[in-house]
Amino acid sequence: MKKQIIKTTREIDETINLIAENIMTDYPHGLIDLISLNDAPKFFTLDLAKNLNKEIRFQKLEFENYKTRTGSGEVKIIQDLEHPIYGRHIILTDGIIISGITHDYLCNLLKQRSPASIAIASIASKPSLLKKKLPRCYTLFNFTDEMIEGYGMGSSKLKEKKSLFDVR
Repeated sequence: MKKQIIKTTREIDETINLIAENIMTDYPHGLIDLISLNDAPKFFTLDLAKNLNKEIRFQKLEFENYKTRTGSGEVKIIQDLEHPIYGRHIILTDGIIISGITHDYLCNLLKQRSPASIAIASIASKPSLLKKKLPRCYTLFNFTDEMIEGYGMGSSKLKEKKSLFDVR
């Protein structure tokens, strides 16, 4: 199946700039931690940080889903946060939000560490498949049932691709 570019680099850049403006409005004071969930959103996280006129601390939370899916979103933490998040605004960055179950689990886990606030920034979301109410979300693009890859999402090993982000 032929891959189709559905979002250009220009569209991605414009939307990241818009999200950064919203974050600056929503968090005019206080320190922000951008917490990358695994490796997928690393380029998105950096692009977002470049557009924020604010002191940012980068962190990474590496995890894997348990092989026996219980529907709870419970994960096995591989690499925990390096720094405490007490009193800080944290924004989890990820490639895509589908059901929101894992994001909900992680948010509840991190709330126990008393951050000032928790939000999520993602490259994409599939709102029709969302099963959990999540905190404030900043999303570049919403999709329906398309399989998407590029810009830190998907894998070229998957065979049935319908669309492709313009890769930088």
